[in-house]
Amino acid sequence: MTLTQFKYVLEIAKAGSVNQAANNLFVSQSVLSNSIKALENELGQKVFFRSTQGMQPTLFGENFIANITPIQMHMDQLNMLLNRVSDSPRVSLSIATTGFSQLNRVLASIIHNNTVYEARIETFETSFDEAIAMVANELVNLAFIRRWDCYYNSTNKRLRSLKVDYFPINSFPMGITIGAGNPLYYSDQNTITPEMLGDYPCIMYNYLESGPYRDIYDRLKLPLHTRIITNSRASMYELINDTPAYYFDAMIPSFISEQEKGAVHNNTYVPHRRTLLLEGCSIRTEYGWLMRKGRTRTDIEEECIDLVAQWLRT
Repeated sequence: MTLTQFKYVLEIAKAGSVNQAANNLFVSQSVLSNSIKALENELGQKVFFRSTQGMQPTLFGENFIANITPIQMHMDQLNMLLNRVSDSPRVSLSIATTGFSQLNRVLASIIHNNTVYEARIETFETSFDEAIAMVANELVNLAFIRRWDCYYNSTNKRLRSLKVDYFPINSFPMGITIGAGNPLYYSDQNTITPEMLGDYPCIMYNYLESGPYRDIYDRLKLPLHTRIITNSRASMYELINDTPAYYFDAMIPSFISEQEKGAVHNNTYVPHRRTLLLEGCSIRTEYGWLMRKGRTRTDIEEECIDLVAQWLRT
């Protein structure tokens, strides 16, 4: 096995086809295919299913990819370290997040408030478990996460085992987010029931289709007819705008710019989506942040934490 083969596997899994992966990596399709075949022969297991629709990881492949991902991340960070010049930024902020919709605005505030910083800021959008692993393996400084209280026992156990400290900020009731393509968007009510969702498609993160949190939809009693699977919050937002789909979310406070506030006051601002309270749901979403045990926070990290906490406690 080689690090190059790891890179090839991860790119094929991301692209879904050898042809697209080869284009992305600037190598020939034959080189890529032969490298993967050689790896599978060495492993004695198939990493991918091959079909006319493309390449999908096998069950073994999914586990293999989960194990080599942090290795590739370490190598990427090592390469960035080696390539940095002597006058590289003195301040660094690297963050993993489970999809904080307003984190970019928090980072924008940091940039505007601290023009004297020579900073390097890096963010990753990932799952709760991967965020913990990235903090534990020192791939990021901080992680801002959300977790559901029905899984406290299992998530606390994982945090302890990986020596990661968790600091809760606030918790919120569950809600359902919909866009203008859903008729319920125009409802006068601010609440919703699972029955009202009927046959509307559900948008879900790919890590919720399997794994330790796959029963969350049963716990929330939400219908799962048509599923739209994604790993990006940006994709969720685009799909919500263009389809009658829904996804579950937390009833967090709104966070809009001064320009948007003025537009709201003048009745010229129309939000692209709205979140309705899920009736009869006892499950709550807790937001907090993670840091490796024993690590000291920097000034820029403190500022980032304070801004996120201010938003979530509004």
